[in-house]
Amino acid sequence: MMMLDRMAELFEVPVSVLLGGGLEVEEEQPSELNEIAQQLAVLNDQLVQQAVRRRKVIRYAFVGVFAAIFVLIGAVIGLRVYTESQLRDEASLRTVRYECTLDGESYVYEASYNSQYQILYEGGDAWISKHVQPEQYEDVNVLSAQMQDYFEEKGGTCTIIDENP
Repeated sequence: MMMLDRMAELFEVPVSVLLGGGLEVEEEQPSELNEIAQQLAVLNDQLVQQAVRRRKVIRYAFVGVFAAIFVLIGAVIGLRVYTESQLRDEASLRTVRYECTLDGESYVYEASYNSQYQILYEGGDAWISKHVQPEQYEDVNVLSAQMQDYFEEKGGTCTIIDENP
């Protein structure tokens, strides 16, 4: 019924005229009435197609919005889980300190690691970085063994101090 109202508005005639009421049909103009009926049928088809397109656009827009909300919620949950795991690792972070001497020179190096002995942060004297290359090791136990071996082979000492309570 709404389509008829729109068409009546479009043609600026009452709905009853569109439905055939109130028309004074003369016997000699049946082709004109058929032409008007065909035009109305074409307009009606166009309005139906437009309504179908509009419904599809609205449906896809809602699906897109809900998908975006779903992805956003998933991202927030994932970020929270990741952040909590990082905080848990930070809370259980341990540090080992290497105090080494060689040829009368003292060198200090530190490495921080998590509960799986994975090195997360490290740093210290540049001389140790250049000669022992501790950055290439991911496991603190391997690094500790390498540091001791290097300095003992060169005639020095390396004391490992675990700074954890």
